[in-house]
Amino acid sequence: MGLFPGNKQNVTPEAERPVSIPPAPGAHSNISSRTEMQISDDLMRKHEESRRKYPRIHLSRGEYVVVEVRRHPIGLLSIWITTILLVAGCLALIPFYGANVDTLASAFMLKASVMPTAADIAMPLIALAVLFGFGGLLAVYVYNGNLFYLTNESIIQYIQTSIFATQQQQINLVNIDDVSNQQSGVLQQVLNYGTLHVTTEGDGHSSYTFPFVANPQNITRMVNDAMEEATGFAVRYRHHNVEEEAPKHY
Repeated sequence: MGLFPGNKQNVTPEAERPVSIPPAPGAHSNISSRTEMQISDDLMRKHEESRRKYPRIHLSRGEYVVVEVRRHPIGLLSIWITTILLVAGCLALIPFYGANVDTLASAFMLKASVMPTAADIAMPLIALAVLFGFGGLLAVYVYNGNLFYLTNESIIQYIQTSIFATQQQQINLVNIDDVSNQQSGVLQQVLNYGTLHVTTEGDGHSSYTFPFVANPQNITRMVNDAMEEATGFAVRYRHHNVEEEAPKHY
């Protein structure tokens, strides 16, 4: 299951995009109609660095990547074990068949002369082994294609279910109600990986998971810190907007 299943976000061209500042909790105003706050040079520097480092991500003005979260390499272990066993099994069948062709012929009540030779089955089995190896590489590519980015405004996830099927989804940090992690078993504790749980608030209250997260405790702390910062910035923005719209007396 992906971390944030749902509708994809529409992307507005950079030149036309207003400052993307999350609303304060409970607020439903249209940010694009408000007076923009001045963005600091340090924030814009981080924004430009993230745009250069992560060109595939569409970042709003002043938004930057805090951390890129990839799956732990332990998840590749089962893929490689399965692939190696299938490839080795196919190749091992060639000498095994050659050494036991007479026994196999007797088991099927056939003459050994009518049975295919080891050379006859070698090419099909080698081709099958190559196919299994290629499938293993594709599985690794798909596994590594699932990741998410924590920014100062949102979490952006890339879900890859096959080599030709990808999806990008996003959730605003101020809409997150709770984030936690879970580590079950000795292996997860020793290798320091686990599952990240994120719960959203509001009418669409939902819980999402991202498995095989490396160092999940640290990622949980980083998300919580980013949530606090985003909520505080939203409150400051709301106060700024009230001051800008307040009538001025001369």
